[in-house]
Amino acid sequence: MAATMKQIASIAGVSIGTVDRALKDKGRVAPDVARRIKEIAKQLDYHPNTIAKSLVNKNKNITVGVITHIKPNRFYSDVMKGIENAAKEIADYNVNVRIAYGSEFNHEIQLEQINKMIEDGISALAIVPIDNPAIENKLKELQEGGLPIFFLGAFLDNVKPMAYIGTDYEKAGRIGAGLLHLLASDNKANVLAFSPTLNMFNHKTRIESLDKTLKERYPNIQLKGTIELMQNPFQNYVMVRDILKKDNDIDFLFTTSQQNVIEAIRDTIKETGRTIRVIAVDYNEFARKGMQDGFIAATISQQPELQGYRCIHMIFDYLVRDIRPETEKYFTELRILINESLDG
Repeated sequence: MAATMKQIASIAGVSIGTVDRALKDKGRVAPDVARRIKEIAKQLDYHPNTIAKSLVNKNKNITVGVITHIKPNRFYSDVMKGIENAAKEIADYNVNVRIAYGSEFNHEIQLEQINKMIEDGISALAIVPIDNPAIENKLKELQEGGLPIFFLGAFLDNVKPMAYIGTDYEKAGRIGAGLLHLLASDNKANVLAFSPTLNMFNHKTRIESLDKTLKERYPNIQLKGTIELMQNPFQNYVMVRDILKKDNDIDFLFTTSQQNVIEAIRDTIKETGRTIRVIAVDYNEFARKGMQDGFIAATISQQPELQGYRCIHMIFDYLVRDIRPETEKYFTELRILINESLDG
């Protein structure tokens, strides 16, 4: 994002008003202070934004709507951190961010939230869309009406947003398959996947990519099945433990880094003495502890905070600076983390 007067003011140790007066050569500003402000502005390649200024001067508010599919979990709490940090940075331009949290992938609740946002007069919508015909049709309708729509962290196959900001789920599946191949070498192995609901197109895409890559490149490794996780943590814990206790043919797991799942795997290994190696998705304290304990071989970090931060700034650039996204799909870097790459 381009430099702002707020950034210049912070570096120079003065108020935004002082920066504004110095750059306009209006009002009383000490000559040495004015020179320093102009030097900083030049170094940051600052350019006055007439559109943003007019909005501020007219005291016109712009509201960006953000709608998720679930209540904040650890992953989406990090996404929200990025959104909140970006919201603070654009607040000086009278651009507000309003957030509505979904509930357990319920498309009816998400539809109600969309309608409420539209009634409140949002200027753009960032959404984690639930893969449902009603959501798909509503978003198409809004696009036809001219509302800019951005997909955050998930996408729909039949709706083309102004931009998608998030993970390359096909690539994540391929990376998972490659990591499993490194663990198994040329030995035959069975893999079981634990995934959030496959009603989300992104989750389904990741698993399909994993399965396809294993079949095409590493036929000695078989994906025996995919278990969809529930919203109840205790039920997930019990389910994962029961499955692992009953099925002794599982060599590897490909799973989300949810606390209940990781703890169930750890407790099962301790109780049974089995050797089960895990490739996880997402980096958090539970994935970290699993790597330190030796049963998680690697985890794939999706940089959720950057996803939220970049999404809001992309919308800001479009609404305020009239800059369209350079790409329709902005993928955050997928990072492979192992125990030896962690700090400490």
